[in-house]
Amino acid sequence: PPQGGLRFGASHRTEYNLFPLSSVKGVVRFKDRPDVELSGLGWGTHTWSHLGPHEQSTSATQFRGLDLPNQKTLYMREIQVGGDYAPQSLSYVVMTSGAQLLFQGFGFKKTVKKSFTDKKHPNRYKVAEDFSITARDIKHPDVTLEATFSAKKRTHHRNPISSYSWILRKLIEQASKPMEYAYQMNFKAQVSGGSNGAAVIEGT
Repeated sequence: PPQGGLRFGASHRTEYNLFPLSSVKGVVRFKDRPDVELSGLGWGTHTWSHLGPHEQSTSATQFRGLDLPNQKTLYMREIQVGGDYAPQSLSYVVMTSGAQLLFQGFGFKKTVKKSFTDKKHPNRYKVAEDFSITARDIKHPDVTLEATFSAKKRTHHRNPISSYSWILRKLIEQASKPMEYAYQMNFKAQVSGGSNGAAVIEGT
């Protein structure tokens, strides 16, 4: 996190890149019909690593919230380090308004009120569906963020390696049985303290 990545030992590293909100312009080209020009607002993330997910973590949570009329964004990520490395929780949260970075905090405190347990999966994975976080800004300790998240509905859950070849799936499943859960969430976050005053983003 503050350097954009995690180091695992002397030679292994994972990098995380985040683009909270950007102007986007491009062209989609087709073989059998005219090109289509696109423009608007977009966001993106990019991650690379020397390690497979099962080698460095046991679970990860990602959240993205947008208030497009006001061009505000909220992005949160939590990684439970495990696998071949000592267990620990690593987390960060970012809030922006236009080109302004309103808040950037690491190691937030998380309080879970309600969880879903996947009883059909042999590992009985547990997913937080109603929770809150609190964090302090990394550069301005007097600036704090408080946020709440509540699941509106579960949109899907799937095995992310189901499209892999049979041999590759069996190799991965010797070390890990991954599952991905996606939700539509109600959320509200407020930044307070410091000289810029309070800032709020909320939505679904």
